[in-house]
Amino acid sequence: TVLGVLKKGTAVETLDEINGWYLIKYNNQDGYISKAYTTTEKPSTTVKFTDVSENDWFYEPVMWAVSNNITAGVSETKFAPNQTCTRAQAVMFLWNQAGKPVVSRKNSFKDVKSSDWYYNAVQWAVSKGITNGTSKTTFSPSKTCNRAEIVTFLWNQAGKPSVSASNPFKDVKSSDWYYKAVQWAVKKGVTSGTSKTTFSPTKACTRAQIVTFMYHNQ
Repeated sequence: TVLGVLKKGTAVETLDEINGWYLIKYNNQDGYISKAYTTTEKPSTTVKFTDVSENDWFYEPVMWAVSNNITAGVSETKFAPNQTCTRAQAVMFLWNQAGKPVVSRKNSFKDVKSSDWYYNAVQWAVSKGITNGTSKTTFSPSKTCNRAEIVTFLWNQAGKPSVSASNPFKDVKSSDWYYKAVQWAVKKGVTSGTSKTTFSPTKACTRAQIVTFMYHNQ
C-alpha cells in the first residue's frame, strides 16, 4: 500500500533498516522508503528570494516554511511576503504542514471543485474542524483571510485549548467569536497585537504573517 509521496529534501527519522529499506513514521503510520533514495547529508535550505533578507522579522519563518514544503515562493525569486493570504492558501499551508492527508468527505461547496489545487486541503480542514465554509454551500476560497481567522484556524487545529489571560485589546471583546483564539495565540506566543492595546482582528493577514504564526506554533 502506498501511503504517500515524500518530496526531495524531506527530512525523516529512521526507526529501523530492513534489507535496504528504512522504517519511518508517515501520517502516524509505519511506512518504508528505499535506502537508495536517501542521504545523511542535509540538503541546502538556502533560498534566494529578492524580497526576503536576513534582516527581515519573517526571514526564519519563511525559510522554515519553504524548507518544510509548507509553501514555496510565488516564483523562483520572489516570496511575496506582503501579499495577502486567501482562505484557500491558508488551509493549504496547514494541510502541507500536516503531511497532505487525504480524507473522505462529500464536497458540499459549490465554489470548490475536485480539480482545484486546494480541493483536498479544504476537505481536510473542514473534516478536522479547522474551519467551515462561509455558508453551507460556499467556502469562499479566494476571500482574503484576516488575523482573527488565521489564529482561529490554528486554535481549532490545536483542539481549542482554554487559557486564562487578561485581555489587553480594546478591539477584541469577550463576545467576539475569535476572543478565545486571540487570547490563546497571544499567551502561547503565536502572535502579539499590532500595538499594546490593539490586535487588529479584521486586518488582512499576509503570507509572511501566516508562516510566522505557524512557525511560532510548532
